[in-house]
Amino acid sequence: MPLTKQDKMTVDERWVALLNRQPVDRVSIHPMALGYAGINSGQTINQFYVDFMTGKREALDAVHWLNEQYGFDQLPLFATLATVDFGGELKMPSGDFSQSVTIARLPVNTEEEAWSWKSPPDVKSSPLAPMAMVSSKMEAERGSPFIQLVVEGPWDNACRICGIERLCKWSVKKPDVAHHILRLALDFNLQMVQWWADTFGPERLFPFSTHAHTAGQIIGPKTFEEFCFPYIKEEHEKMLAMGVKHIMTHVCGHHGLNYPMWAQIPMGDPGVVSVANDTDESWPTPLESVCKLFPNDVIMGNIEPALFQVGTPQQAYEVARQCIEMGMKHEAGFVLAPGCELPPKCSPYNVWQMIKAVSDHGWYS
Repeated sequence: MPLTKQDKMTVDERWVALLNRQPVDRVSIHPMALGYAGINSGQTINQFYVDFMTGKREALDAVHWLNEQYGFDQLPLFATLATVDFGGELKMPSGDFSQSVTIARLPVNTEEEAWSWKSPPDVKSSPLAPMAMVSSKMEAERGSPFIQLVVEGPWDNACRICGIERLCKWSVKKPDVAHHILRLALDFNLQMVQWWADTFGPERLFPFSTHAHTAGQIIGPKTFEEFCFPYIKEEHEKMLAMGVKHIMTHVCGHHGLNYPMWAQIPMGDPGVVSVANDTDESWPTPLESVCKLFPNDVIMGNIEPALFQVGTPQQAYEVARQCIEMGMKHEAGFVLAPGCELPPKCSPYNVWQMIKAVSDHGWYS
C-alpha cells in the first residue's frame, strides 16, 4: 500500500491551491528531476535528452510517470538553449560519467562576433524553441492548469552564447561587450515568453527562471549587482507586465551576499523561490533565512542533491525532515525539493525518502 494513499489532492489541484494562497493537504514535493525521470522510465540518458530537446512525448510522459510512482508534484519543464538558437552546437550526454547536455561549440567567441548580433534571432524560426512549443502544446492538451517554461536568467543565457569564462572576462575588461550580450540574452528570453503567453495565456504560463551561473562560487556580489541584478529585475518586471502571475525562480548555489538584492526582485503573487542547499555555511539556517526575506512567496528547497547519490537513506530522510519542519512554518507556502537538479543516477531508495518524510511529517491539519 503506497504511503501517499492519504492524499486528498492531485498534483494539479495542489499547485492551483498553493498559488492561490489556499490550504493544501500536505507539503508538495518537486524533485527537480530531468535525467533521473528519463532513466526511471527506462530510457538512456542520451535518449531522454534527445527527446526532451526535440519535443517528444516520451520526455513528457517520463515526468508524469515519476509523479505517479513517487507521489511527486513536478510540472514538466519545457526549454530551449540559446547556444543552439544563436547558432552554436550541443553535445548530448553519453557514457557512464555524462549526466547532462554540454556545449560543443559556442556561437560567440570574439568581440567581433558579439557585435555582429544587432538583435537576437527570431524565436519562432530558431532551431529549438519551436520544439519546446510542441511539448508545451502536448501538456496543454492534457489539461494542465500551468505550462512551465524554462527561462534561463539573462546572465545564464549569455553564458550559453559566449561561455562563462569569456563573459566573466568581458565583465571586467570589456563591460560594454558584456552588457551587449546580456541585452541580447534578455531580449531573446522576453521574445520567447511573449510567444508562450500569446499561445497559452499569460495567467497559465509559469516561467521557471534559473540562475546557476550567478552563484557566489563563480562571481562576486559586485559583479552580480552590476551585470545580473538589473537584468533579472527587468526580466521579471516585464514578464509580470505581460500578465504572468507567478514565477518560479531557482537561486542556484551560494548567494548569501546576494539575497538582499534577490529580495528586491518581483516574483509574482505569489512567486516560488527555489533555494540551494549551500546558501550559508551553517546548515540548516539557509531555509529559515530565506523565508524571512520572502514572506509573501512560496519557498522551495533545499536538500543537498549529493545526498541522493552518495548519502545514506537515513541522511536523505533526516535532512528532508528538517526542511519540512522549517518550511511548514512559512505561511506563504512550502515545497520540499533538492537544492538543485536531482542527480540522474542517484539511488531510487534515497529519492523515495522525500515522500517518506512528507508522509511522516508533512501533513497540514
